[in-house]
Amino acid sequence: ATFMLGQLNIALIWYWLGYSPESYWIFVMCKCYVYLFLKWKMNCETSTELFYMIEFCWFTCHVYMGFLTIALLSVCGVEWSWLKNTTYNRTAFYVFWGLANGPFAISVIIFKNALVLHDLPNLASTFIHLTPISLAWTFRWRANEVMKAYPGVFNLPNPDLALSESFLDIFLPPMAFYAIWWVFYTFVYMFFIGRFIGNPWSKYDTLYIWTMQTDKTQAKFCGWDASTPETRQRMCPIIKYMFIHASLFVTTIAFSYVMWFNFWFHTFVCVCLFLSCTYHGSVRYFKMMTTYYEKSL
Repeated sequence: ATFMLGQLNIALIWYWLGYSPESYWIFVMCKCYVYLFLKWKMNCETSTELFYMIEFCWFTCHVYMGFLTIALLSVCGVEWSWLKNTTYNRTAFYVFWGLANGPFAISVIIFKNALVLHDLPNLASTFIHLTPISLAWTFRWRANEVMKAYPGVFNLPNPDLALSESFLDIFLPPMAFYAIWWVFYTFVYMFFIGRFIGNPWSKYDTLYIWTMQTDKTQAKFCGWDASTPETRQRMCPIIKYMFIHASLFVTTIAFSYVMWFNFWFHTFVCVCLFLSCTYHGSVRYFKMMTTYYEKSL
């Protein structure tokens, strides 16, 4: 069933982008509900990765699912003033653009996201990192079609007009969104919960502990020491880790500004990320098949 879902997903993405790019956001919203439901179901059953859902990419995926749902309510005729104030907001698009083409895009490379269609965790991770940049592509370069089909719902820049956005116009909104999450994650979640859990000392794992265990260079830089519970739970290594996290976000959000002005460069990046997922997926399948044949022999 998961393999079939993956195949349908890929087929529908290319079909929708070609046939009806102005409504692609509705398809993405539906995918959010499906994948997040399956991810929550799997995490609740296994418990191990339950707290991964507070990590930035998963958290942001929930936020933009809510944003697209609000937009759909507006399309369906719900006339609450706060709905329009939420979606018909150019700053909201700047936030989405910076995150989709920055941290989400680079995560495809960092985590080596792979189109392994029978593996739900891989498929879900690929979805949350790869889908936003394709949605940003439709909102940026098919903005006229989107706003013509759904008048008064989105406030998108006209790609045919001279652009007036400065670097700070694109950079500051997503950075403000990230900064709010960063402060809450570091000084609330990690201080009160996150530093006390982590595999194998707890049934709940965290991305911080996983990173410290798998990236020895980063663990050494942060001064992480797992020899005792007291040293493992220190806040100083966590804060160093979060500053590394922040430096990556600052750099990639800044890079998203380059794609703002050029359709072909943005399209090239989108295609390269899809090809990267395809390549890593083929490598995984090759390894699985060769392992299977070796065992058979």
